[in-house]
Amino acid sequence: MTQAAPAGSAGDIPALRLGHALLWVFGGAFAAQVAGGSVADFMRALLESRGATAAQLEHAPLVIIPALISSGLALLGVAVFAPQVSGVPLIRALNLRPAPAGAFVLAALGTVALGPTGDWLMRVAAELYPRATLGVVPMLNDLVRATPLLIVWPAFALLPGASEELAFRGLLQGSTGNARLRIALSGILFALFHVDPHHVVGVLPLGMFLAWVGARYGALVTIGAHVANNTIAIAMARAGHDSEEVAPFSWVAASWILVIGCIIALARGRAMDKPPPPAIVNHVAS
Repeated sequence: MTQAAPAGSAGDIPALRLGHALLWVFGGAFAAQVAGGSVADFMRALLESRGATAAQLEHAPLVIIPALISSGLALLGVAVFAPQVSGVPLIRALNLRPAPAGAFVLAALGTVALGPTGDWLMRVAAELYPRATLGVVPMLNDLVRATPLLIVWPAFALLPGASEELAFRGLLQGSTGNARLRIALSGILFALFHVDPHHVVGVLPLGMFLAWVGARYGALVTIGAHVANNTIAIAMARAGHDSEEVAPFSWVAASWILVIGCIIALARGRAMDKPPPPAIVNHVAS
C-alpha cells in the first residue's frame, strides 16, 4: 500500500525557507502598521474637516475601526502575496491542511480556556509596570460596546483571526526549518505584533498554544480557534464585562485543567495528512 507523503515533509514540494518566511512576516507586520496608521491619519483629517474636535477624535470608532480593518487586510494581503512571488503553492505555503473536526473543537476550547490566564498576566503587568501600556485593551472593549455587531464581528474576530493566523501559523510555520524554533518564533512574534506591552504579556500564552496546535494540525484549525476566542471576547465585552475585572487566581488554576485536557487530547489525535503508525499500515497492507 502506497502512503502519501505528509504535507510539509515532502522534499519535492516547494516551500519557503524559514529565513524567507520571517522576512515576509516582518514585512507584513510593517505593512499592517503603516496601513493602519495611514488610514487613522486620513480619517482624523477627514473628521476634523467636518468639525470634529480633538476630544471627539480620541479613540473614535470612525478612526480606529477603519485603521484596524486596513491593518488586517494589509497583513492578509502579504500572507497571500508571498507564496505567489516565491513560487510556492498557496496551500503548502500557508500551512492549510485538513484536520479532524475534533481538533477544531479542542483547539477552540483550549484557546478560550486560556483567557483567564491572559487577563491575570495583564493585571500583574499593570501592577508591576502601570505606565508601560498604550491602553489598547480597555479602548478595544469600549469600541466593541459602542459599535454595531454587524461591524464588530468581522473587524474584531473574523479578520484578525484569518490574517494573523495565516501570517504566523501559516506563512511562518508552513516554512522549512527547525520545528521547535518555528513554534517559538510563531508564538513570540504573534504576541509582539500586539504592540502594547500589557497586551503582549497577556497574549503570549495564547500565541504559544496556537503555535503548537498549528504545528500539529495546520492553520485552518488555529484560524477557527482564534475566531472563536475573539468572538467570546466580543460577547463578554458587550455583556458588560469590565476589561479590568480579573477572575480570581483559583479560577485561572481551574481553567488550566481544561487547557491541559485539550492539550492531551490534541497530542493523542492525528492530523489527517500524517501517515498512521506503522502497525496500522502493515495491518491494512496485509
